[in-house]
Amino acid sequence: MIIVEILDFAELPDGRLLYTMELLGGRPLARDIAERPMSAARTIAVLRRICKGLASAHAAHIIHRDIKPDNIFLVDRQSRPDAVKILDFGISVVMAGATVTDTSVVGTPLYLAPEIIAGEPFDARVDMYAVGCTAYEMLTGRPPYEGSIKDLLFAHRHATLPSAVALTRDHGVPRPLADLVLRCLAKRPEHRFADMDDLEAALCEAQIAAGLETDWDDLALPNVDGERRDKLLRGMPDPAMSSDRLRPRRRAYLIAALAGCLVLGGLVVYALQSRSATTEVVDPELVRLAAQAREAATHVAFAYPPADDPQGRTSYQAILELERIDGPNTRAAQDLAKSLRREFANTLGAFGDRLWDRPGGREFAVDAYAQALLFDPDLEPAASRADLTPGQLARLANKATSSGFSETELVAVEPLVVLAENDIVPETPELQAARDRISQRTRARDSTLLAAASPKPATTPATPPAPPTEPAPTEPAARRCPPAAAPASRGSPGPRPRSRCARDTGPPTPRRCHADTRARTRPPARSRAPRRPRSL
Repeated sequence: MIIVEILDFAELPDGRLLYTMELLGGRPLARDIAERPMSAARTIAVLRRICKGLASAHAAHIIHRDIKPDNIFLVDRQSRPDAVKILDFGISVVMAGATVTDTSVVGTPLYLAPEIIAGEPFDARVDMYAVGCTAYEMLTGRPPYEGSIKDLLFAHRHATLPSAVALTRDHGVPRPLADLVLRCLAKRPEHRFADMDDLEAALCEAQIAAGLETDWDDLALPNVDGERRDKLLRGMPDPAMSSDRLRPRRRAYLIAALAGCLVLGGLVVYALQSRSATTEVVDPELVRLAAQAREAATHVAFAYPPADDPQGRTSYQAILELERIDGPNTRAAQDLAKSLRREFANTLGAFGDRLWDRPGGREFAVDAYAQALLFDPDLEPAASRADLTPGQLARLANKATSSGFSETELVAVEPLVVLAENDIVPETPELQAARDRISQRTRARDSTLLAAASPKPATTPATPPAPPTEPAPTEPAARRCPPAAAPASRGSPGPRPRSRCARDTGPPTPRRCHADTRARTRPPARSRAPRRPRSL
C-alpha cells in the first residue's frame, strides 16, 4: 500500500479518539530535497508512486488537500529505496458530488491550489496542483513561490512561472518533464491533467521521450485507454526482459518474460559480481536455487505447485531458501533473492494488468495479483485490485511456503496456467476445458462428501438370498409344511399354504421352504421392517 495503513482505532473513556498506524522507518521527502535537488529519473519514480496512491484515494472520493514534501515519506522495501507512503489525511475531504464547495482556506500556503484560495468549488485536481508544486521543488530545490502568506496566496492565483525553457536551461530538467510540471501548475483546473492516471501516463511519456531509466520501472502501467497504454508498453524500459528485446503485442507474457533469463552465467554475474569488478567464486548452491526458481516460473509455478504434483517446487520456495542462506555468500544470496522477487512480481503484475482489461478476465487477474503480492506486497495496482487483508496474504504465504494448498485450490488456478502458456482470451476452448476440469473435480469431491455424510439405509430382506448349494432334503413335504400352516389357526386363510404344499409332488422347492423357514425364525424387529413401507 502507498497510503499509510491504519491498523486500529478506538474511543477513550473521556471521549477522545485514537488510532494506530503502521510504524515506518525512513525519512520525509522534504529532507532529501533540503540536501540537494533530485535527478529527473528519481523524481519521475517518486511521482509515479504518489500518483498511484492519490488515484486510489480519489477513487474512494477522498481529496487529500495537503500534499507536500513533509507528507510524502520515503521508506526502503526489501532493500529497495524510495518506496512512497502518503501521510496525514487530517484535513482531507470526502467528495460527495462532482466538486466540493468549501469557502474555508485549508492547507499549507506553499502548495495551495488557486481555486481553494478563491473559495471556488474544487475537485481532486487540487491535489494535482500540490503534486506540481512538490515536483517543482524536487527538481529545483525550491518551491515555485516564496514569501509571506499574503504574497503566497496572491502568487498562486496571479503570478507567472518560469518557462519550460528556463527550467531546462537553469536546472537541467528534461523539456518533456518541465512541460509536465508547468501543466500541473496551471491556474485553471481544466488546463491540468484529467486525473492522476492521466498524469502518471504523462510521466511515463516524459520518461520515454527523455530516454531515462528509473529504479521503479517495474511499476504497473496506469489505467489509460488501450492505444495509449500500448505505446507505453512498447516504450517503457522493462527490467524483466533484456534491453535489446522488443515486446510484441501478442506473446505469452509470463513465458516470454522468463525465457530470456535462463542463462545462469549472466545470473551469477549479477548476483555475485555486481558489487565488484573482480571475478568471485561461484557458489553452486546459488546457481542451483536460482535455476529452480526460474525453472518453476517457466511452468507458471510461481507460488502454486501443479495440480498433478502438489509437492512440486515453486519459485517462491526457492527464493525463501535463498533468503535463508547464511555464510560468506549471504549478501550475494540476498541480492539475488531481491532481484528474483522484483522480476517475478513485475511479471505477474503485468500479466494481471493485461487480464484485468479483458472481458471476463478480472477473476483471473486477481489470482495473478495475489501471487505477485507474495513477492512484493506493495506492488500497485495489484495491492489495490486484489484487495487482500494482511491476514489473507499471510495465510497465502504460509500455504505457499509449506505446500499446504488443497487439491481444490490447485485445480482452481489451472485456468491461469492455460492463459499464461497460450496468451489467450477467456473464451477459448483451452480455457473452457480447464473450467470443465474444475467442474468435474468439484462434482466428484461433492459426491464423495455427500456419500460420506449420508446415513446408510436399513437393509430389507425383500429378496431372500440364494439357497446354499447342497443336496435337497429327502424328508417328505408333509413334515416341512406345518410351520406355514401355523398362521391358519390364528385366523389366516388356511387353505393357501396347504394348497401350495399339496401341489408339490416331490421334495419342496428350496427357495419356498427356505423363505418359510426365515419367516418363522426371523427376530420380531426385523420381520416388521419389510412391512413398514407397505403400510405407508
